[in-house]
Amino acid sequence: MQTDVIELADQLQKEAKILLNEKQLWHTFLQNGKIHIAGSTYLDLLVFPDLDVYFETTDTINILNIFSDTARNLIIIDKVRSIEFEKDLYKRYPKQVPEGLFLQYRIDNGSRLWKIDIWAIKNKNILNTKMKESADFKNRMTPDQRKLILQAKYKLMFPFGRTPIGSSYLVYRAVLEKGLNTVDKILSFIKEQGGNIDTLK
Repeated sequence: MQTDVIELADQLQKEAKILLNEKQLWHTFLQNGKIHIAGSTYLDLLVFPDLDVYFETTDTINILNIFSDTARNLIIIDKVRSIEFEKDLYKRYPKQVPEGLFLQYRIDNGSRLWKIDIWAIKNKNILNTKMKESADFKNRMTPDQRKLILQAKYKLMFPFGRTPIGSSYLVYRAVLEKGLNTVDKILSFIKEQGGNIDTLK
């Protein structure tokens, strides 16, 4: 039976909002700065339980302590299954990841395992540019384009369980900037841009 990508995205969006409202998950960050919803959750384009947020703070001197305190608070929560923290992820993925700190944890919400990615981008101009671009994508997207994007992302995700790194952004560009209107054209565009459709990384 073919997956209804709209129904899937709507269900995942509901679950993401519940996680965003769980204060114990965000307490340390909110005491020290702001959380900005990002990526597929912000755009309402989820095909995989993956919640991305940007963390913005003026206390850059203590940002490592903020992240380590968050990790300590999260790991004692029963639903949290694992935590990863990286300072140099951008060195491994220089085209897709800006310089900054990255915290990822996986949490069981009772229905499925969610991956939550928290990014603290070092250069505030890059953060502002990314947020503005996402807002432009969201304002420009039509219901038909949303469905097409979800179909393309689902096809990319299906062999691996999640979309390859950097591929979702290229899907958005293909549809919302280039005006491509079929999944095959979108996949060809991703290949032309040097993106992955055959491997996760």
